[in-house]
Amino acid sequence: MPDFIVDLVAKSLLWLQGLVLAGLIAGLIVYDVQFGRSLPVALWGVIVLLLMAGWLAAALAHRATRTWVVAFALIVNVVVFAALRQELLPQTSLTVFVVALPVLGLGLLPRPWPTAAVVLLVLFVVVPCAMTGVWPATLADVFFDVGTLIALSMIIVVAALGARALRRHAARLSAAHRAREQALTRVTDGKMLVDAVIGAVPTAIAVYDPEGTLLLANPRAHEVARHEGYELESPAEPVASGAVFAADRTTPVRRGDRLLQTVLDGTELPPTLAWVGPPGHQRAYVRSSSKIARPDGSALGTLVVAEDITEVLHSEQMRDDFLHTVSHELRTPMTPLIGHLDLLSERVATTDPGAQERIEVILRSVDRIMTRISELLTAADIRMELQIKPTDVAALVTECVRSARHDAAKRDLTIRSEVIDAAIAMADPGRIRQAVSELLTNAVKFADEGSDVHVLCDRVDDEIRIRVSDAGPGMSEVEQHRAFDRFYRAPRAHQDAVQGFGLGLSVVHNIATAHAGMASLAGSPIGGTEATIRIPAI
Repeated sequence: MPDFIVDLVAKSLLWLQGLVLAGLIAGLIVYDVQFGRSLPVALWGVIVLLLMAGWLAAALAHRATRTWVVAFALIVNVVVFAALRQELLPQTSLTVFVVALPVLGLGLLPRPWPTAAVVLLVLFVVVPCAMTGVWPATLADVFFDVGTLIALSMIIVVAALGARALRRHAARLSAAHRAREQALTRVTDGKMLVDAVIGAVPTAIAVYDPEGTLLLANPRAHEVARHEGYELESPAEPVASGAVFAADRTTPVRRGDRLLQTVLDGTELPPTLAWVGPPGHQRAYVRSSSKIARPDGSALGTLVVAEDITEVLHSEQMRDDFLHTVSHELRTPMTPLIGHLDLLSERVATTDPGAQERIEVILRSVDRIMTRISELLTAADIRMELQIKPTDVAALVTECVRSARHDAAKRDLTIRSEVIDAAIAMADPGRIRQAVSELLTNAVKFADEGSDVHVLCDRVDDEIRIRVSDAGPGMSEVEQHRAFDRFYRAPRAHQDAVQGFGLGLSVVHNIATAHAGMASLAGSPIGGTEATIRIPAI
C-alpha cells in the first residue's frame, strides 16, 4: 500500500505551483507599482521556463506516486525557486518564502528526505548570496534571513515528526483494518460452511436466540415445523393444527408439548419419539431441544433437533414381523412331529431298542429346535405381556441354579450361589426364571472348563440384584456395549462354534426392561464377565 502522505504531497504539487505563480506575479506587480521598476523581458522568459519545469516535475509526481519521484519533483521546484531567487535578488527578497512549500513537502516524506529539506533550505539562502557576493548588510537583514531559516527548519522538523506519527497511526489502523477484514472473512466462511453442513445433513436443525428469534435452520427443519403446524420464523403463531402423535402413533401430542413450544417456554425437551403427519403419511422423529450457553454461563440460544428414524422403525417392525411369522410357521409342523415321535417311541420301546435310541436322538434335536424357536418368539416380543404377582425371586434363582448344575457338570464347572431370603418383587415368575436361566446358560457356555460360576441374589435398598459371574475370557467394552443387541454374537462364540442365535442377552434385556429394571455387563471379579439384572423390590 503506497504511503498516503507521499500520495497527498504528490497531489498537492500542482496546486503548489499555482499558488507560487500567483504569489510571485502579485509580488512583482506590487514591486513594479511601488518602485516604478519593470523586469526585463528576458527575465520574464526565464521565470516562465523555470516555472514550466517545476510544473512538469509536479505532473510526473502526480502520475507516478513514488517517494523518490515526488522527492525529485520537490527538489526541482527548490532548484527552480533558487534560480528565480538568483535572477530576482537585485530586485526583491520575497522569493525566500516561496521555497517554504516544497521543502515542507520534503519534510513530510520518509527519511532521509526531511534532512535533505533542511540542507536545501540552508543552501537556498546561502548559495545565492555567495554567488553574488551580496550578503545581509544590516543587523535587521541578518536577523530576518537567519530567523526565517531557523523558523522554516523548525517547521520542517515538526512536520517530519508529525508525518512520522501519522504513518505509525496509519499503520496501526491499516493492521486493524486488515485484521477486521480477515475476521469478517473467517466469520463469513464459517457461516457458509455451517450453512452447507446443516443443509446437507438429513437431520432437522434450527437455532433460536434467547428471545425466540430464528438464527439458523435447514430445509428439513422447515419441513418438520410445517408438519407440526408451525412456521419456524414465528413459533408463537401456529398456522395449522398439525398432526403429532406419541410413540404409539394414536395418542395426540398436546400443543404445549410440541417441539417449538419449548423455545417459547424456555424449557428443554429430552429426546422423544413422535410421529408427525396425517395417518398414512406419518414420519417418525426423535425430537429434542437443548439450551446453548456461553462459557460464562449466559444464555446464547436454543438448539432444536429432529431426526427422521422412520425407515429404522419400519425395518425393525419388518424384522419383528418376520421373526413372528417364521417362528409360528416353524412351530406349527414341529408340534405334530413331536407327538408322532412320542407315539412311535412307545411302540418300539420294547421291540427295537436300537430304533428307540435313534428316536431319542431325534427328540433331543427337535427339543433344541423348539428351544431356538422359543428364543425367536421371545426376541420378537419386545412389548411382552407379563403376568405380574408377588414373586419370591430368591426361590426362582435357587431353582435355576439347581437346573443349571447338570449342564455345568458336563464341563467340570462348579456353580456357587449366595441367595438371600428377603427378595420379593412384583414380577412375572416365568419371565424372571427365563432371564436367570439365560444368564446361567451363557456363563456355562463361555466359562473356562474346570472353573467356577458365581451367582448372587441380594437386596440393596428398594432393588433386587441378580448377578452371575464367570471366569471365562471376558468381553471388551465394545462387545459389552453390543451384547444386548439382537443376533449379536461375540467373536469368541464364532471361534468356538458355540450354538445359539445371539438372542439370549437381548431376551434378558427385554425382560428386565419390562419389569422397570435394567440389565448390564461388566468385568467379573473372578476374571470373566459379570451380568447383572436389577428389578424393583417390594
